[in-house]
Amino acid sequence: MKFRFLSGNAVKTIAAVSMLIDHAGMMLFPQLTALRAIGRLAMPLFSYQIAEGCCFTRNRFRYFFTVALFGVLFSLAFYFFSGMIYLSIFSTFSFSILTICALQETQSAFLTKNRKKALGFALLTAGAVACAYFACLPKTLFGKEYFVDYGFYGCMLPVFAALFDLRRAGAAEDFKAPLIRLTAFAAGLALLCVSSGNSIAWFSFFALIPLLLYNGKRGRYCLKYFFYVFYPAHLIILYLIRYTAGFAGLYGF
Repeated sequence: MKFRFLSGNAVKTIAAVSMLIDHAGMMLFPQLTALRAIGRLAMPLFSYQIAEGCCFTRNRFRYFFTVALFGVLFSLAFYFFSGMIYLSIFSTFSFSILTICALQETQSAFLTKNRKKALGFALLTAGAVACAYFACLPKTLFGKEYFVDYGFYGCMLPVFAALFDLRRAGAAEDFKAPLIRLTAFAAGLALLCVSSGNSIAWFSFFALIPLLLYNGKRGRYCLKYFFYVFYPAHLIILYLIRYTAGFAGLYGF
């Protein structure tokens, strides 16, 4: 379709800029709620691209391992500097990838009419969902409270984008397929907004606009590692700005 002109790189760039604005608002300009509203676009855009990554990656284990490794490193760094246990969005998406990969194998087995294999992977999918759910329950680890970023529905949001995606299983695509996936994704996004209990979360539905314009292609360059590094890098820079501004007596710090 001609109106779908945004590549995956373009969608993730919009998400990265939105995330930067969101975190700048959180750390430097907390009185400007508009910045936080703009930032609501980042999570759903990255979530949808996680599902796309599971569809197109050549090595799903490496894909999962890379995201999970960044999650572990970020959590260790956060604990070192703050003494708090925090499982970042990388950890959230690790649960997403595990669930989607099991779901894709279930779909493939159903299409090939391998019922025994389909049942096995369906149980594995249910197990991955259960692991995400129990990991997101409030609890303590080594006497410290911890939480998973965006919680259970955040883990499941990319899964909603993969529910009706049969490309990995070899099914043919028609022009309605992206709209079906986007409708399922919107349902998952609504659940996430309701579970958050925060009215500003509903601004995340504006993320559906660039997703409607997404053409299903990666883009000219492979920028995945740039986006992996961008998340911790921009937080470090913002913290340094906040730290410097605090000593300068700015922003009330």
